[in-house]
Amino acid sequence: MVTTMSRALRYLLAAYVGAVLATKELERRAVLQCGCPSDCWCHRPGSSLFRWVLPIGHGGRA
Repeated sequence: MVTTMSRALRYLLAAYVGAVLATKELERRAVLQCGCPSDCWCHRPGSSLFRWVLPIGHGGRA
């Protein structure tokens, strides 16, 4: 039971990391473009990795 659960979590983590890498590559090729203002969290170094797989809270300061 524990082995099955840990295996499922590993697959989910691998899928998430794969989505992060794929969307980062699409962004690099200009297929995806973020329309957020420059003060949005998704433009910070490191945070931009999660821009497309965590599409919440975009828009910067009100």
